[in-house]
Amino acid sequence: MADVGVSEDERKKRGVFYETCTSTFKDDFPTLVKCLKASDPTGNPHTRQEAGFLLWHHALDGDDVGGLVSAGVIPACLSCLDTADVTITDKGCCAGILLALAADDEEVAETAIKARAAGSSNSCLEVLHSVVMLRDATNARTYAAKALHALAKHATGPFLRSLAASVDTSGGSGGPLSVVLPKYLSVWGGTDQKDAVVIGALAGVVTQLISEKPDLAAPVVEAGGVEALLGVLTRQKSDGCCTAAAALLARLVPHVEGATERLVAAGGIVLLADVIGPPPRSILTWEQHTLAEQAAAEAAAAALAASFSSASLGANGRGSGTGGGAGVASLKGGAGGKANNGAGGGAEPTSPSGAAAPTPSGLKTRFSRDVTKDVAGLNLAAVAAAAGDNGAGAPPPPLNGYGNPVPPVRVQLPLTIPGLGHGASGGSGAASPGVSPQPSSYSLFAAEASSMSVATTASAAAGRGGGVAGPPPLPHPTDFATNRSATRWILLPGLDLASYAAACLAALLHNPEWLAQVDRRLVTHRILAQVKAVAAPKPAAEGKKKSKKGLTLSPEQSAALTRLLGVVKILATTNINRYRIAHLEAVPTLLVLYDEGPDYLLRNHCQNILLNVAVLAENGRQLLDAKMPEEFLVSNPMRLTPDERAGLRCEFPLDGALEESAVSASSTSIFK
Repeated sequence: MADVGVSEDERKKRGVFYETCTSTFKDDFPTLVKCLKASDPTGNPHTRQEAGFLLWHHALDGDDVGGLVSAGVIPACLSCLDTADVTITDKGCCAGILLALAADDEEVAETAIKARAAGSSNSCLEVLHSVVMLRDATNARTYAAKALHALAKHATGPFLRSLAASVDTSGGSGGPLSVVLPKYLSVWGGTDQKDAVVIGALAGVVTQLISEKPDLAAPVVEAGGVEALLGVLTRQKSDGCCTAAAALLARLVPHVEGATERLVAAGGIVLLADVIGPPPRSILTWEQHTLAEQAAAEAAAAALAASFSSASLGANGRGSGTGGGAGVASLKGGAGGKANNGAGGGAEPTSPSGAAAPTPSGLKTRFSRDVTKDVAGLNLAAVAAAAGDNGAGAPPPPLNGYGNPVPPVRVQLPLTIPGLGHGASGGSGAASPGVSPQPSSYSLFAAEASSMSVATTASAAAGRGGGVAGPPPLPHPTDFATNRSATRWILLPGLDLASYAAACLAALLHNPEWLAQVDRRLVTHRILAQVKAVAAPKPAAEGKKKSKKGLTLSPEQSAALTRLLGVVKILATTNINRYRIAHLEAVPTLLVLYDEGPDYLLRNHCQNILLNVAVLAENGRQLLDAKMPEEFLVSNPMRLTPDERAGLRCEFPLDGALEESAVSASSTSIFK
C-alpha cells in the first residue's frame, strides 16, 4: 500500500533552510502565515517561498501543530493552491505542509477537510483534486495526492461527506465518487513513470473509501476500474504503485458481480501470474527447445513439400524412365527406384533458402517425444498438393519404377501446434535460456505468425480434399519467457504485491475453466518461491547451534502468506500440484508455518496443503526427508498417471522418479 507518512529524510531536507535562517520571525507563526498569503513581499520580512519552507519545517517537526492550525495555515495553503499565478514551487510547499499536518493526526485531518480556500470558497478536496490534475507540477501533484490519501485514511467519514456535497453542488446524480472517479481513471491510464506515486496514492484513496463503504466498489468496476488497474500493472515499474493497484483489484474482483469476467477478458490471468514472480528456469529451457524443434519441423516440412512437387513434375515424363525414380529417390534421401539408380537419387532435400533441411533424426533433444503414432497416416502428398500452385488441374500422384503409385510416407516430425509461437527457422541448438527482466513481444509475434501460417496451409489442404492429422497438444504453453508485467524479473517482486495478485486469482478458482488457466501458468511454482523466501527454515551456520528463536513474522507478512497459500490450497487438490509442492522442497517450510504460524487461517491452509501432498505416492522420499508427522500419512496413496508424468518431465527434467521404470519400482514403505 502507498505510504501516507513522512520520512525522516524529508524532515531533514526541509530543515536545512530553517537552520541557516537568521530571521527573528522564523518561529512567528502568524507572521509567516501572513507572508504566505501575500503575493507582494513588500513590507514583509519573508517572501512567500521563504515563509512556505519555514512553515513546512514546523509542520514536519510537529512540536506545535495546534499553533500552526490556530494561525490559519490550512486556509492559507488552500488559497495558494487555488490561485493560478502562484509558482509551482510555492504550490509544492503548500501541498507538503497539508500532508505533514494530516499524515498522523486525525483531528487535524478533519479540520483540513472542513476548510475552504479564501478566494473561491472551494473545499479542501476540490482544491487538492485540481492540483492532482496539473500536468506541469510534479512535486505539487505528488504531495497533493498523498495528502488526499492521508485525509481518506484518517477522516474517511468526513471525506465521503465532502465528496457527496461536491456532487450535490455540481448537480450530479451519482454517488460520492461520480465526480472524482473519471479523474482517477485518467491518471491510472497515464504512461508517465513520474506519476507512480500519484497513481498509488489515488488507488489507496479508493481502497480506503471502499473499506468504509463497500457499495462504492460497483461504480468503480462499471467505470472500467479493473481494466485501468491492470494497465497500471502492465506499465508501471514502481513496486509501491503496483502494490496499491493490486490491493484495490483485490478489493474489487472478489466482491463485485461481473468483475471476474472483466479481469479474464482483459488477460488478467496471465498478467497476474507474471506479477507474482518469474516462471521456473526448467520450463524456459523446455520452451526454448520446443520452439527450436517447431522451427526445424517447419523447415523439414517445407523441404519435403518441395521434393514432392519435383516428384510430381517428374511423374509426367514417366515414359522416359527417369522422373519417377528421381522423385522417389529424393524422398528416401538415398538410392532411387528400379527405373533409375542415377545421380538424382542421392540429393538431399533443401529449404527454400537453399540451406540443407534438418532431418527428423537431427531434431531429437531430451524433450523430444516419439510422435510416430500421433502422425500415423500423414499423407505428405496432400501437404505437397496444398503447397503447390492453385491451378485447376492437380498433378497426378508420383509413380515408382514399375509404374505403380508411391504409397503414403510416414515421417516422424516434432510437434507443430497451430497458434503457438516458434522461433525463426534454423537448427535446434538453442543457447541456454535465461529469464528476461524486460517485457518482450517475441513470443506473441511468433504465435501470431505461426497461427496464420498453419491456418493458411490447413485451409489449402482442405480445399484440395487432403487431410493432415493434427498432433496432440503440448503439455505447457510456449510463451513463459514473455513478461507481461512491468515488474522486472531480476529479483522476486514484493511479498505484498505478489499476495494481492494471488488474492485476485483466488476469486477465479471457483470456475473450472479459469482454474485450469491459472494452473497452466505454473502459479504454484511462483507462489512457493515467494513463500520460501520469507518463511523457509534457515540452516544453522557451521560450528554453531541452531537458533531457538523460531519463526518471526510481522502481521503484514502473515497476512500476505495467508493470501498466497490460500491459492495453493485450492491448486493442491490435483496430483500435479501435489508433486510440485513436494519436489520444490516446500514441505519443510509448510511444516514450520503449520507449527509456528501466528494466524489460525495461515495454519489451516498449511494443514490442508500437507494433507494433499501426503496423498501422492511419488512424494514418499520428500515426506521422509522432511520428517512428516505420521498423522498426515495415508496407507493407500495415489499415483501419477502417464499423462501427468509427461507434463511434469518438462518442469523436472532431471527427476528420474518420473520415468516409467522408476515409478513401477518406487518404494512406498513410508505410507505403511
